[in-house]
Amino acid sequence: MELRKSGARDTSTPLYTTPPISLTKDSKVDLIIVGDASSDPASSLRVLVLPEAFAQPAAGRVRIRFANASPDASSLSLEVPGAQDLIQLPRFGDSGAAGVDLAGATGLPLKVLSGTTEIGNFSLPAFPAGTHGLVVLTGSSQSQGGPLFKVLIAGWGLTSQNVATYLLQTSPDLPPVDVVLGNALSPDDFLWLAFDFSFGNLVRVEIPGDPPFGPLGLLFRSSADGTALTSLPLIGSDGPVPNLWFLWGFLHPPPGRQSVDGTFFYNAFPPADASTAKVRFFHAAADAQNLVDFGLVSGGAFSKLSGGQAFADDSVYWVTDLVPGTYTIGVRATGDTSTFFEADVTLPGGNYWLVLAGSANRVGGHDLQLLLVDASTEPWTVTSVPRNP
Repeated sequence: MELRKSGARDTSTPLYTTPPISLTKDSKVDLIIVGDASSDPASSLRVLVLPEAFAQPAAGRVRIRFANASPDASSLSLEVPGAQDLIQLPRFGDSGAAGVDLAGATGLPLKVLSGTTEIGNFSLPAFPAGTHGLVVLTGSSQSQGGPLFKVLIAGWGLTSQNVATYLLQTSPDLPPVDVVLGNALSPDDFLWLAFDFSFGNLVRVEIPGDPPFGPLGLLFRSSADGTALTSLPLIGSDGPVPNLWFLWGFLHPPPGRQSVDGTFFYNAFPPADASTAKVRFFHAAADAQNLVDFGLVSGGAFSKLSGGQAFADDSVYWVTDLVPGTYTIGVRATGDTSTFFEADVTLPGGNYWLVLAGSANRVGGHDLQLLLVDASTEPWTVTSVPRNP
């Protein structure tokens, strides 16, 4: 087989010529063009010849062959639930003709590692039990989760990276819920993301970059009986750089208060710096004053850090730099001179959200408190900081 530029004459010099490929009657061979146009023999253009010789899948199982077609990945490791070990893919290599034994009829997450560095998260489709398939990793592995690194699934097409999103639950009267990625027009099409999601919880979810159903939303169902309680439209960004959803409001709002809803924020923090604590503030206390100021309290004096902040809004224009240390954070109604909430918070160097949450009237048994979200490194964490006596 000869490879030429598109439109080149048959008599032109080919870019690449394969060695002879042996074909027999009824045989099947997968050909994958890999490499680039450079003269470097380690990365130059070539064709992977993969004769199909899948082992027979066991009952309820599938056989999947993985191939590394990335032009710049020297080697890759794949983590798939159910596989006995990490799947090792050398440069321009594959996982073997027999295929990897995996569960059938269920979508599976696929984590891609270069050495010990995670460079991608994907969602494999639900291959029918008893079948086999070919999954090809392609594109630049140097994009660190960017859109150039994708998975090509024979018979399905290209699949983009998952969307990584954190969810923070600040609704005081919402019972524990299960979080589902679903389609309101087709209730049977859904993907479970999290279970028993309760007040003060922070959970990281992976949303397929090319989900097989739509239009999509995040559905919140009672963990106790499955009743649909609320939903949010799906918002996200490409790749594994995580962002943050705040779930706020009342499931049963008192007069003049807001129902359960959500606010989505892109992760605009720079890389964490041990010499500086970078802080964003969010007002999620559903029955506190609508407009508040966040500030530092010392010796009875209030030094404003973020002012006139409305309920369900964050300090997007007030990313505050603080010297690492312990501070008394005060919150007051905008226009007042006295605080209605104070708490002592220790902030090492890093990136943080400080979230005023809970209820001024202890709805759901949740007093006013600060939820400290540490977004410095993965995985993010959340800590509840009670108000000072």
